[in-house]
Amino acid sequence: MLVAPLLLGVSGQEAFAQSGSFYGGLNLGVSSLEPDISGAPTLSIDQKQDVSIKLNFGYDISEHFSVEAFWADLGEASFSPQGVLSYEALGVGLIGHYFYTGEARTYGSGAIFLKTGFDSLLNASSDIEFEHNNSVSLYYGIGTEYWLSAQWSARLGITTYDKDSSEISVGVVYRFSATKTRKPQSKKSTQHPVERFFKVFAAPRETVKSDEQEIPVVVKPESRTTEPEATQAEERPRPRPQPLKATPAQPIKELQKAPPVKKTVKPAFKDEDSDGVTDRNDECPYTPKGTKVGVDGCAEYRGIWREMN
Repeated sequence: MLVAPLLLGVSGQEAFAQSGSFYGGLNLGVSSLEPDISGAPTLSIDQKQDVSIKLNFGYDISEHFSVEAFWADLGEASFSPQGVLSYEALGVGLIGHYFYTGEARTYGSGAIFLKTGFDSLLNASSDIEFEHNNSVSLYYGIGTEYWLSAQWSARLGITTYDKDSSEISVGVVYRFSATKTRKPQSKKSTQHPVERFFKVFAAPRETVKSDEQEIPVVVKPESRTTEPEATQAEERPRPRPQPLKATPAQPIKELQKAPPVKKTVKPAFKDEDSDGVTDRNDECPYTPKGTKVGVDGCAEYRGIWREMN
């Protein structure tokens, strides 16, 4: 149940192949220990939290899944008025990563991981009697992992080992070989089935044409029996078509020698005596032709007045 969401998330991503990467890690954290003391009414739990140390060793099966074994020292639970019970855990299981950012297992990539498997709790005490209810139990956990490089990564997670023991821890992981190669994939496998369905539904004709192969069609001539007259008519020479006579094109110079178009401009004012002054401004509108006039349209005298009184 824990691994199922990872399988759904990985199916839509590109597949990679990890070339046998072994890794080891160290985690430090805080454990929570709550043993069942219902059979000892005189005892009470004095301290149920302690420092935990965990060593893990694993192997990357693929880009998203790994097999991991671990040993954990979960610390001690102390009782009042007296008594101490220590906890250790040994286990092996499967861990799966879902990468939400960056390329898988490279610098800057982050992933959410789920893990599950079987573990065995090892308890010890020198001053109280105890018994194991389950020699082997199921452990499970969730956390996040961030890749500091291709070989180093940091983890933060929560793990529950049994009903009475759990821990939250942070640690580092070192991979001894971090080379990876990309699996060759066909174009058909990289496309999601839903996308292929909608593509065929939207343009079915184009899809069918791409899959079909053109088959050449061979037509066999039919055997016919012809009469001698028809054979003689076919052997007669046919008249040759006569070439068409093209008219020479006119040179460009002849086309350019077209007669110019004359434009007549009518005066926009009236000048009856044609002295160059419009009738509106002419004070002498009937000046004889050829007479030099002034601005007012009247003749200008250019001689000498000899007799003046």
